[in-house]
Amino acid sequence: MIDHYAGQYWRPQWDKDGNLLKIFVGHVVGGEAIQRGPETLAVDWFSLNALPSRLVPDTQMHIANTLDNLNSGASPFQKTTIIPRYRLYVTRVLLWLRDLRNRWLRKTI
Repeated sequence: MIDHYAGQYWRPQWDKDGNLLKIFVGHVVGGEAIQRGPETLAVDWFSLNALPSRLVPDTQMHIANTLDNLNSGASPFQKTTIIPRYRLYVTRVLLWLRDLRNRWLRKTI
């Protein structure tokens, strides 16, 4: 269930029309997490003090900004993220490889 709208990031060069990423805070009310999907091989819960060390830098920024927003009680944030062109291409290739790996592993498991 969604508890709080934390804010949004506008990434103007991500796609042809840009990309708007909205951040929400919520809690689980029931059901089960999808263990394998297009973006996952497994799902688990972590405390904020024990997050995986291999988080994407943007994800670390999203978590930090969301926690700052929650702790300060401020209005939802609005930020524009400019991604260097080389990083944009590298990220797209890595996401494509991740999705390919996950599709292959779902077929073999």
